[in-house]
Amino acid sequence: AEGDGADVQAHSSALRAAASPEDLTESDILRVDGEYIYTLTDKNLTIFHLSGEAGELISTTPVGTAWSSSGDGSGSFAGSERTPLALFLRGSRLAVLLDVYGYESFGGEMRYSEYVGVDFYDVSDPHTPVLLASAGQSGVYSDAWMSGGALCVATDFSVLDASDAADTDKFIPRVHTAADSRLLETESLYALPNGGEGCTVLGGYSLDEAAQKNAVAVYGIEAKNVYAVPGGLFLTDTRSVSAESPLSRRSTEYPRLVASLRMLETSRFPCFDFDASGIRPAASGVVSGLLPERSAIAPFGSGYVCLSEVSGSYTNMYVGKGGPAPAAEQTGSALYTLDAALTVTAKLSALPNGDSILWAGFTPETVLLSGENGSCTADLSVPGTITAVPGGDAILADALLPWKNGGYAAFRYESAGQMALALYDSSLKKTAERTFGSDYSSTLESLQSYIVLPEKNLLGFAADDSYCLYAENNGEIEYCLSVFLTDWAWNARAFEQNGYLCIADRREAFVYLPDTLESAASFLF
Repeated sequence: AEGDGADVQAHSSALRAAASPEDLTESDILRVDGEYIYTLTDKNLTIFHLSGEAGELISTTPVGTAWSSSGDGSGSFAGSERTPLALFLRGSRLAVLLDVYGYESFGGEMRYSEYVGVDFYDVSDPHTPVLLASAGQSGVYSDAWMSGGALCVATDFSVLDASDAADTDKFIPRVHTAADSRLLETESLYALPNGGEGCTVLGGYSLDEAAQKNAVAVYGIEAKNVYAVPGGLFLTDTRSVSAESPLSRRSTEYPRLVASLRMLETSRFPCFDFDASGIRPAASGVVSGLLPERSAIAPFGSGYVCLSEVSGSYTNMYVGKGGPAPAAEQTGSALYTLDAALTVTAKLSALPNGDSILWAGFTPETVLLSGENGSCTADLSVPGTITAVPGGDAILADALLPWKNGGYAAFRYESAGQMALALYDSSLKKTAERTFGSDYSSTLESLQSYIVLPEKNLLGFAADDSYCLYAENNGEIEYCLSVFLTDWAWNARAFEQNGYLCIADRREAFVYLPDTLESAASFLF
């Protein structure tokens, strides 16, 4: 869906963060290992051998089941379906995540069940994948991550009626095996003191052992509010704190004003460690404000960096009729450093030019900050201190990837559902920028869909119906190629292999010469 460039629109001041953590693999429907492509096609696991201009379908293995139902003359009936969602690959072990849905009716009572299954396969011989074990956990799939050989799956569990103590299935999640299921033990149930009505189930699995290690349920949070870092999971528990303002309790202008209260938000983020032995509670920290929806916390050094938006309002309390009357809001943002125990060690609330912090970008080696009028690099070399070193132009990004000569490629959402791409050099000076239509907005859902090849001067990402490639040339981001796919292009992935550029989705693969983008081969799975 190639479109003409457009002037960049004014950007909202919403707090943003972008991170590129090492050693953390996000869920996906396609994996590449050497010359093999592993992908989920309908209800099947498809393995395709691709070597340059030669390709061969190796195997197609059913991993899901279509909807089926059955009944008898008494009026009892049941139905079920298993739908593949994502896969993870580690050496010769492959895990397929599935939505397992079913219902049954006996004696006029209808019961529904839904859980996420995790099936483990041995793919040492890609011609004949072997199912090793099946496990799972209650809830609707939200996300999953792999760190080393450890897999964590996050699901949302619906608490139907916690007051009905006789039916624990309504408020206690289960873990599943191929043969049966059981309720989580009491010691695996946690609650956030100020949380909402959600319940998140975190399941820990080992790919090497092809087994579920344990699972925990955390009441008061939805799974979308889980932040994953290598070996750790942060959950957010936000609360309001009121404190009397130091302002005068009375004034001649408003004699009935007796107090001014400031309502502030604080975020507590308990952390769970996860590795191949399972998931277990670790430290807990507190910062002022609200955390951005994504990438608010990242490992750095021996601890962490965290970005939050401090928001609150003054409420004037009056005697007599009328009750509280709101006054001006107080806003701002802060960057925190935390040690391994999640104790705050330093805080930065503003940039040297007086700008509020609107954005932070976390890479394994660098913390970048930006306000409305410019960007900075955060110097964390002195323990307990954050020093903002002025850099270049302002940056706002939802995804930040390395670009040529130590620079960056910054992708972001625009207010009208568009996507913008800006390129920066190593001094954070903007060298090129381009805005794309709303057909590109879903590109930012997953970092898996990007390819950035600085040495080839190529950037690639998915659009609505095609995978698009662009290049930087004399301060412009120029269109190079659109690869049209039969499947939704959001499922397309690009990668280099044996000197070729490959673009593949669940049903087909295209091979190009990276220097000229000349087509070399194409295959249907």
